[in-house]
Amino acid sequence: MIRALGVFVLLCALGGLTACRESPVAPDPRIPPTTGDPDLLMLIDWIFGSGVTTVRAEATWGYLYSTSRDVTAEASWISNAPEIAAVVAPGRLRSVSAGDIELTVTFRGVTERRRVRVFDTIEAPYLVLESSNNTYVSGSVRDSSAPTTLPGIEGAIVEIIAGHNAGRAGITDRLGFYYFYPPFVCGPLTLRAAKSGYREAVGASVLCMNGLPPLTLTRLE
Repeated sequence: MIRALGVFVLLCALGGLTACRESPVAPDPRIPPTTGDPDLLMLIDWIFGSGVTTVRAEATWGYLYSTSRDVTAEASWISNAPEIAAVVAPGRLRSVSAGDIELTVTFRGVTERRRVRVFDTIEAPYLVLESSNNTYVSGSVRDSSAPTTLPGIEGAIVEIIAGHNAGRAGITDRLGFYYFYPPFVCGPLTLRAAKSGYREAVGASVLCMNGLPPLTLTRLE
């Protein structure tokens, strides 16, 4: 392969750059073009700001071999209750009053729907993850004396102590991972991890943006 590449470079040098630029490269027939109706439409990269949320729509053609591209500006964005959360631009929602809406995004006949919740006009409209989304979020708890991040601490209690999901709790498995399953609301939260024989640890994150923060427990002397 390296020898063949060397010969190609030499031929290009002898024939000039124009000849190399004009060498035909056949497209891979297995990769579909971005024409016609897509096979999948995803709403990704949710960013929660002050009273505003932005999100991208990405369409995908094909499965095993696929092509994807951003279609945020081309898609139709509809809030079923603009008096609660209004679509002010493609991929941009603004809080208006407390309540829930259904956000419907359509591109070339393919539609995705998501529930969004507004608590007040100061906070962003937050995505609500529901059981039908087949989604969960996870984090880990480790021992500060461990040489690596794994194995973690088994049996630590992790509780959400602040944020719209306050009161939710989980327990770490044998590898030190814990999980929260829908339904829950995206947004800022504070976590506390505790286990007998260790000092408590507290961490903060924004659920659905940065994931859950790793927490480290220190053994009591």
